[in-house]
Amino acid sequence: MAAEMPRARRVTLSCLSWLAASTLALGIAGCAPEPGSDVPPPEEIAGAGKEGLAEGEPRPAPDPEAFEKTTELPPGFPSDLFALPEGSVVDDVGERSSDSWFIVLRANAGSDADALWAAVIEQNGLQSTEDGGEGELVVLEGASLRVEALRVPDGDQELLSYDLTRTVG
Repeated sequence: MAAEMPRARRVTLSCLSWLAASTLALGIAGCAPEPGSDVPPPEEIAGAGKEGLAEGEPRPAPDPEAFEKTTELPPGFPSDLFALPEGSVVDDVGERSSDSWFIVLRANAGSDADALWAAVIEQNGLQSTEDGGEGELVVLEGASLRVEALRVPDGDQELLSYDLTRTVG
């Protein structure tokens, strides 16, 4: 009986191996489409996540109203905490929430943009530990206001972008 144990184990292992291989083969075969079925070819399936566009077909233009700029300050804008220097040109402005806004000012590049940048900081009593060059985010703090400011070149002009958040003072 002791001689039959190793043989019994081999038979059991062989049966288990055959069963596992059969299950795997049947599972793989079950995933393949039947010949003559209406399953689209893989190249059509691969593009399904791309809004149904064929390869090389241009994407439709975005809705212009989704990116429409406005130059009028929203009713809740904190003009008492963030006053605009005289002669400022508003490129875009909006309200993100009841305590958060954005405003983008436009100025001629160079000394005009530098003067506007300095006037916004001085006029609103904002404090910063860094000057911030072109394309660098600067965090400014004022009375009950946190401002994230950024200067972005735009041809011969410069955009001065400010994200404002009311803070608990």
